[in-house]
Amino acid sequence: MKPGTQMPLWTIGAPVLAVAILAAAMFGLVGGGFLVGLAALGLAGSVFAAVHHAEVVAHRVGEPLGTLVLVLRTGRTIILHGVILLTLFVVYLFTTIVP
Repeated sequence: MKPGTQMPLWTIGAPVLAVAILAAAMFGLVGGGFLVGLAALGLAGSVFAAVHHAEVVAHRVGEPLGTLVLVLRTGRTIILHGVILLTLFVVYLFTTIVP
């Protein structure tokens, strides 16, 4: 991206949508498998937005530091993704097996 250009709207909208899904789940507006599907979509969009922002920062800081930024971001994303998916799976099991 060139300096002065705007961020794509999806990089802002995806995390906002994920927070809205979280709020709907907290207040009991949605539940069950539908909630798991929405949460997965919100998680995927948020991860893509975070990786996009890391790529923008990497391009702006240049070659040696930019590569380091991308490596650190990718490692954190994979670990975070695994933890969140495991948490969603455990919550799904407890909500379906234990009434």
